[in-house]
Amino acid sequence: MIILRSHPQKRVKSDWGDLVRKSLAGNREVLEHLITSLQPFVFNLAQKMLLNPDDAADVTQETLLKVILNLQSYNPEKAAFTTWAYAIARNQLLKFRKGKIEALTGSFDEFAEEIYAVSDEVIEARELKNPETQLLVKEANVGCMLGMLLCLTREQRLVFILGEFFALKSDVGGEICGVSAENYRQLLSRARRDLYSFMQNKCGLINKTNPCRCHRKTRGFIKAGYVDPLNIRFAAPHYENARIFSEEHVDAMCDLDDEYGKMFRNLPAYDAGRALLTVQSLLNSEKFKDTFSI
Repeated sequence: MIILRSHPQKRVKSDWGDLVRKSLAGNREVLEHLITSLQPFVFNLAQKMLLNPDDAADVTQETLLKVILNLQSYNPEKAAFTTWAYAIARNQLLKFRKGKIEALTGSFDEFAEEIYAVSDEVIEARELKNPETQLLVKEANVGCMLGMLLCLTREQRLVFILGEFFALKSDVGGEICGVSAENYRQLLSRARRDLYSFMQNKCGLINKTNPCRCHRKTRGFIKAGYVDPLNIRFAAPHYENARIFSEEHVDAMCDLDDEYGKMFRNLPAYDAGRALLTVQSLLNSEKFKDTFSI
């Protein structure tokens, strides 16, 4: 998996509207710059929603294609360009087919039963200092946290990721989700309550009175097939986390000192190079050239 190394919001210095106008005028370089600047956010949103990098890449590709082919319909008087583009991503995600993991994930109670069914196995303190072991424990940790999100409905999950992982302002999040800022805050509050109540009662990351520990479950997760030492999906070494997305969008309603929220904002952030290559192939197609008269 390719790792995100630069702040996505700093890739575009020009006014979004100016970039859109130049793209519509047939400037291919500006158009590539425009969609390159959108793809980190879209891919990370899709990855956290679906827990499958291939599915996330597909959604990213579909979203960017729709952005390109519908660019002429964008009205700057109705919404900011990024809000308009991310609303397209939302629509793509909500109608995207359920993957195997999502289809098999049920309620929080069922999720807890599956976790508790995995045997606890002690890893000696000396072995826990081994970088390879630490990576496996991190994979178990991140995979489990992201798995919890699948217990939320897709709508709840989307609002939670936008509000907690990306820390978007409620008016922006509401526009993306097609609801008022007040309704968005209520949806986010309910999603937080459901998820954090589960973690408070079952997870030992914050509430140390709970017996469940990531390092004790790691070997059991490997035996159960939840963690594959040869295919690290969630905890690949990374340089940045979700805070790269939230620096310029943090909402007063989001308590950055909140321990649970902080854990989610510290999850890895990834790049979608493969999806971008697919979009670039579209830019070379005759259909694209006819649409933009290039």
